[in-house]
Amino acid sequence: PDVLKKRVIIAAIEKFKGNLENIKSANIDDALKTCFSGGERKELSFTDNIKFVKEADKIYLIYSSGSKDIASISIIKEYDMVKEYDMLPGKEQEFSRLGIRCISEIIDGGIDNIKKESISCSEAYVDFDKIIFPVKVRTWIKNGGEKFYPLGAFGSKKLHDFFIDKKVPLSFRNKVSLFLDCEKIIWIGKYIIDERVKVDLNTRRILHIKIFDI
Repeated sequence: PDVLKKRVIIAAIEKFKGNLENIKSANIDDALKTCFSGGERKELSFTDNIKFVKEADKIYLIYSSGSKDIASISIIKEYDMVKEYDMLPGKEQEFSRLGIRCISEIIDGGIDNIKKESISCSEAYVDFDKIIFPVKVRTWIKNGGEKFYPLGAFGSKKLHDFFIDKKVPLSFRNKVSLFLDCEKIIWIGKYIIDERVKVDLNTRRILHIKIFDI
């Protein structure tokens, strides 16, 4: 999906620059067209000596100094490292590359249907009607700049900062399963749901998700 591809492109740019200054939404759209369109060779120059080069089925982000290319990142390799699946509500699924089995069910009714005293970190109850389907399950994109609204908190928080606050080791972060709808993160698996999908007094349907290590 284009949203995921854009995240990978943004992460690659930030890896080189250390920030996203002077990078606009239109630049990312142009890069997406260059990277994932047809044709034998295409090149797109960015600001700060950065350019995208597509050659056959290979795509590179290249940092240049003068006429000399001094560093490059394979966009395809970065994209392939992101493991993503479609979650089907009401089904039991195995996401082998994420190392989890996922069971979900749709519960008719509101907040009274949640057994709060027995909720584990491996499950989430979210408002079905606040979700914009389809739901994707994937790994974290390093330097992707993704944000969410932690349950009970005021305002948004970068996923990267959340991992630091929770002392999640860098080597373990790509093992965390992220559940996302078309617009937002809805659950950081085994950690916390997003405030925007919480079950409240107006909830009429609940999506219950549970994950198991395999």
